Amino acid sequence: MRRQAVREAQASDMWTRREALARERGMPDLAEGARTRAERHARMARILEQRADEMRIEIERLRRTVAPARSVGRSPPTDGDLEARLNDLEIEREIEAIRSRLLARRAENRDPNEP
Repeated sequence: MRRQAVREAQASDMWTRREALARERGMPDLAEGARTRAERHARMARILEQRADEMRIEIERLRRTVAPARSVGRSPPTDGDLEARLNDLEIEREIEAIRSRLLARRAENRDPNEP
């Protein structure tokens, strides 16, 4: 937004120079049009600067309110994280049960005379 304000200020300067040039050459109608455009660009530059300042103030205010919350520490897991972790634990338990059954079967099928 500030870049746009700078561009508007530059355009205002350019139209102010054009106004002076038109007046020097005796073209009052062109000079008046250039003055109008210069004023419009200058007004827009002021509006953009004002809005950028308002946004900066709002951002700083939000940062001040968020900063204390960050210093508290890690936040608890969200419901989605908790649900995913529970699903992972269930899968791990099922895998462990399958491994136990496989080991039990191997033990049953093993010949007692084998080392």
